[in-house]
Amino acid sequence: MSIFSILGQGIAGTWSLFDSNGAQAVPFDTFFAMTRKDEGKVTAHPTEPNGFFAYNKVDSPGTVGLILGVTGNSETLGQTLDALEKLKGSTDLVSVVTPEKTLLDYTLESYDYQRSADSGVDRLLVSLSLVEVRQVSPEYSNETLPKAKQAGDGKTAAAGKQAADKTDAATENRVQGKSRLAAIFS
Repeated sequence: MSIFSILGQGIAGTWSLFDSNGAQAVPFDTFFAMTRKDEGKVTAHPTEPNGFFAYNKVDSPGTVGLILGVTGNSETLGQTLDALEKLKGSTDLVSVVTPEKTLLDYTLESYDYQRSADSGVDRLLVSLSLVEVRQVSPEYSNETLPKAKQAGDGKTAAAGKQAADKTDAATENRVQGKSRLAAIFS
């Protein structure tokens, strides 16, 4: 029994995979299946005694799985595989168009394909794994920051042990007195 007979004749409706220029990103003739996963995660940290505190919820990038079919000669199948390899190796984004919704800004993370005698040598069954890429635009403002202080200006700046540049008179007298005493007793 062929995989195509198990999957049926494909899903009716408008289904496609477009690149950023509006062209078909991967040539295919049958759309068999799609899975989509969207999830969010809650950040939780331990607290005392033996509890947890949840801080915030973060959305994770969505993932889409597609199963596409291509029927044709070796040249047609080769074009599909070339398009998949190019798309996997690039940072180009694609849009998945379904009858209900268009999913924007996805990149091809991986793909695999299957050919078998059961389904015919002119048929290729391709599974795609796409991941959402959320694009962020930087924001700039004209905010004035206070002038930075120098590290040595504050009283709390640790200077460490330092030798004096010049000794005062009292210290010199003490040192000279000790050296005179040392000379007398030696």
